[in-house]
Amino acid sequence: MVLTIISHTPHFQKDGQFYSWGPTLRELNSLTRLFSIIFHLAPLHNGHTTPGYAQIENKKIRFVPLRHAGGESLINKVNILFKMPNNLITIHKYCSQSDWIQFRAPTNLGIYVLPYLSFFCSQNRWVKYAGSWGKKDGTFFYRLQKEWLINNFQRCQVTINGKWVNQKKHCLSFENPCLTNKELKFGKIISKKKTYDTSLKICFVGHLESDKGLEKLLLALKFNFKKLNYEKVYIAGDGSKKQYYLELAKTIADVKIDFLGEVNKSNLNKIYEKCHLLVLPSNSEGFPKVIAEAGAYGCVPVVSNVGSINHYINASNGYLLNRNIPKALYEILFMISGDRDTLKSKANNITLLSRKFSFKKYNHRIDSLILKAK
Repeated sequence: MVLTIISHTPHFQKDGQFYSWGPTLRELNSLTRLFSIIFHLAPLHNGHTTPGYAQIENKKIRFVPLRHAGGESLINKVNILFKMPNNLITIHKYCSQSDWIQFRAPTNLGIYVLPYLSFFCSQNRWVKYAGSWGKKDGTFFYRLQKEWLINNFQRCQVTINGKWVNQKKHCLSFENPCLTNKELKFGKIISKKKTYDTSLKICFVGHLESDKGLEKLLLALKFNFKKLNYEKVYIAGDGSKKQYYLELAKTIADVKIDFLGEVNKSNLNKIYEKCHLLVLPSNSEGFPKVIAEAGAYGCVPVVSNVGSINHYINASNGYLLNRNIPKALYEILFMISGDRDTLKSKANNITLLSRKFSFKKYNHRIDSLILKAK
């Protein structure tokens, strides 16, 4: 079978080779077990790759460039319409020769791709909604895409994060895959060997932007770090506020904070091996893959109670921030420092939960609930 995926995932070209965002490429590599060819239609950007990107080496995955458009300014938004005809010609060409189509929402492309798929495409399809399904705000066009999908104007199944009240039958709760069987087996070994009764290590993984909440973690550490008995904080990620966070970190005494920049999956796993806690006090999320990735290595999540996070994280396997402020985060970190038996128990449970996010399980559910359900 041939699958065409339409997404907004940025791609770059270097020395004649195409590079895709690492987590997305890992998922596509997994889907090649179900499909003989995958055409990935996505924007090609100018510029350079970063460590989070990986070269497309799997011969079954064929990248097809779309014209990039969109942005904050009115001119950039209007430019979406100018790029639309060329993109639709490309999309129609590859959709017409495919057995299945997957569209990834929400994205600026959805403004015209969703109507195209509804009214001018007869192929089997499903939509992967990667945003927060329970979020009521957002841009007008993102809200419009969600309403389109809720009311099934797309006439197909939609995979979403979490399980929600009054969820429609065509909306299927799916875990976002991020772990191979090899990683799960190795992570289980690491988790069992990890010692939780000495000085603890924290990791933060995400973009260095306001919404991800790194400032709250840094401010929490300023209260009284000596009392916490934590050894080090690893910060993996990059973004526009990096310099601000670097300056803020300099004002925090008695704590080693290591800014690692953007790192690839292999190096990220090494961070998870070292750490005991993943702290992610974000303002808005669907369900971050890093919770499952870190959990596979025994990193207990300390996370905001937003999106579908509380559909998976609870008192048995992590710590939820119901008051997403630095003081509340400090209090949780202080409590963890004094109760290592509970921390170890939660680590065991989060390692078990991470199995839900395997590529193998994801493929099985795609095959049984979508492909064979037709």
